[in-house]
Parts: sequence; C-alpha cells; structure tokens
Amino acid sequence: MLLASCLGTAIAIYVTSVVDNHRVINALRSPALEHALQAEGTKIASLLADSSSSTQLCEVVLRASLENVLTSVLPDTQGPNRIWRALEDGRAFISYARADGQTCRYPNATDSAWITGSTGHASAPLADLTEQPEGQSKILSVRPAANSDATLTLGVYVLSPVESLIRNRDVSWSTIGLFVLLINFCSVITLVPLLVRRIKAAEHAASAWTQGDLSARIDDSSGDEFGHLTNSFDRMADALSGVIEMKQALAASNERNRLARDLHDTAKQRAFALGLQLTALKKLSSGSPESTRIASAALALISHVQQDLSDIIKRLSAPTIAEIGLGRAVSEGIDALLAGSNTNHTLILCPEDEQAIQDAPDVARQLLLISIEASANVLKHARARTLDVAIKRNGDLYSWSIIDDGCGFDTRRDETFGMGLANMRLRANSLPEGRLTLITSPGSGTAIAVTFRTK
Repeated sequence: MLLASCLGTAIAIYVTSVVDNHRVINALRSPALEHALQAEGTKIASLLADSSSSTQLCEVVLRASLENVLTSVLPDTQGPNRIWRALEDGRAFISYARADGQTCRYPNATDSAWITGSTGHASAPLADLTEQPEGQSKILSVRPAANSDATLTLGVYVLSPVESLIRNRDVSWSTIGLFVLLINFCSVITLVPLLVRRIKAAEHAASAWTQGDLSARIDDSSGDEFGHLTNSFDRMADALSGVIEMKQALAASNERNRLARDLHDTAKQRAFALGLQLTALKKLSSGSPESTRIASAALALISHVQQDLSDIIKRLSAPTIAEIGLGRAVSEGIDALLAGSNTNHTLILCPEDEQAIQDAPDVARQLLLISIEASANVLKHARARTLDVAIKRNGDLYSWSIIDDGCGFDTRRDETFGMGLANMRLRANSLPEGRLTLITSPGSGTAIAVTFRTK
C-alpha cells in the first residue's frame, strides 16, 4: 500500500509536469509570441535607441519587456515552468542588438549590460539554446521598427517533465513522504479492522463446514476480489450440500428397495404360507363349527396382513420425491392404493407451489405420507367415488387439502380416532407452523386440511 501510494503521488506530479510542459511549448510555438514581441519592440524601440549610455535603463526596459511578453503569451502554470521561475533561473532572456554592433541583454551575461558584437549571444542562460533538444527551447528575433536595422531577440528554455520533477523547488519530497505515511497509517487503522472482520466471518463459516454444517454462509456482498472469493466458497458449499443430499437420497432409496425385497421374500411369503396352512386347517375342521369359525377369522386376518405388507412394499419401492417430483409421487402413490376400486382421484398442484415445497424436502415427504394415509382410509372406510387433493397458497402460508365424497364418520366416537389419523396429526404438527383440521360427519364425506409454511 505504501509503495502504491508513493508511486501514485509521483505519477500525479509527473502528469502535471507533462501537462504544463505541453501547454508552455504550444504557447511558444504559436504566432502570438512573435506578435507580442513585435508589439513590445515597437513600444521600447525609442527608449533602447537612446539608452546606449545607461546600463541601468537598458536592464529595466528589457526586464519589463521580457515579463510583458511572457505574461501575455505563456499560460499560468504551477510547476517550475511558471514565468517568474523561468526568469529567476535564467531560462528566459531578451537582447537588443543595435545597428552599430552594440548589444544590450537581460539578464546580463557578464558584469556589464552592454556587450559588443557577436559575443552578446555567446553565453546563453544555462547553456546555448541552439544546443538544447528540439521543442524544449525557442529563439525568436524581430525588428522593433520598420526602418531600423536593430534586432530584438527573445529566448526561452522549457524544462522537460523529468527536469521539472528534479528541479521542482515547490515540491517538498519530505513533506510528501510524511503525508503519504500519514495517509497509509489512517488507511491501515480504518481498513484493517474491516478486513479482519470479513476474514473472521469467512473463518467462522469454514469452521462450521469442517464440522459438517454446510448451511453456514459467509455472505460477503462486497464487490472486491475478497468478496468474489467468498462468494465462490459459498457456491461451493451449496454444490457440496446438493451432492450430499443427492447421495443421502440415493442411499435412502437403496435402503427402501432392500427393505421392500426383504419383506417380499420373507414376511409376505410366510404370510402366504400361513394362509395356505389355515385353509387346510379349515377343511380338516369342517366338522367342528367352532374350529371352522376360528380358522375363517384367522384367514381374514392373514388376508389383511398380506394386503398391508403389499401396501408397505409398494410404498418402499416407489420412486422418491427427489427423483420424480412431489406431484408425480403423490399421484402414483394414490394410484397404487386405489387401483381396482371405484374411486377416482384428482391432484391440483401448480409448478411454482410444487417447486417451493420440494425445496423443503422434509415438508414434501410429510405431505406425501399424509396423502397416502388419507387415501388408504378412503379405500378402507369411506366407499367414496371421488378423492380430490389440492393446494392453496396465501402469501407464505400453504393449505394442503384432501377431500372425498364418502360416507364420513362421527368424530365424537373415540374409536374413530385410529392410529392413521393420529399419525397424520403428528406429521402435520411436525411441519413449520403445521396444523391438521378435520371436517366430517356421517353421510357428508370427509375433508382434511393441513396448513403449514415451508420454513
């Protein structure tokens, strides 16, 4: 940061010097300089013609003329190329050469203001301007009067941007260095706590990830590089969480399939064998009414056990919600239960609501199980012709309804509250703000409504 600040300050000063240098050179190249020098020469021609015996008068006149010309032409820059600094450093001069060879010059090249002959240009400020790089110097001569053989000459040397940096007495590098240090110190005490806070947030999330909590997020909304990096980590955690959920769903599906196979190959086959033995026993005990009655009751019970095992095996082997979606899972589950009955069913579930519920897997699974349990009760007790399953949404509150047109029942009778209804209530209560409402009466069908939120 310190190096960047120093470099930025140096570049800013250098750019300023480049701009000043460009403006001054353009002004010297413009025709306005020659016009200003010609006009000034015309004004001072009579004074200089009569000042050959007065060194002091010559110096005063030429100095005033040089300042007037440069002030009227050169821009008001802020660097070493400013007008008064050029005069102070001797990088600008003006000379007046008379027809008799006498030359007056300001600033003086020697201790005397008047020099004879060509020596008047032998000692230019800093160095001979004709030897300076092209574009950095300007020498211009004019005749102050139309009928005069005298010559008025002006010369200016412009510092290059690098020389401006080196010779710039207006810039205190020690002061700039102290200023840069102060700015960096203030930046450090301001930015470091903010950066440390962001790093600690990232560290906290990373620690949660290592402990298996992939729901933790850094949530750094800054648009800088660190913010982009933390957002990448958050997306990686999301992707990893999705992979883990998929693997868990696959493992659960494999376990359900294994349980379904085991039940089919063991309990269901044994129940079938037991049914055959009870049938044989019923035939053998045909002479005894009591034995026949007991055998018939046992056969009916075994038939129910086989049907229950078949239902359980179908549920276990059915595709999961994650695999086929909530709507299809509910529809296929109800189809499997009502197959062969006279009950028709409908399912009303729009894609937006289905996706919102599927984003909460536990909610979707409980709704599926409640729907299957309610459909099983319809099949066993209701003798209904239609079964309608639908969902309604009011803001973030959902209502999952299961309605049949069966015979209904009396809720005041304790025996009507079997294990199935109790299980449905428990599943509904496990949902966020979940609640199950039952509306029924003898002969008017049954309506079950589960209200809940997804989170």
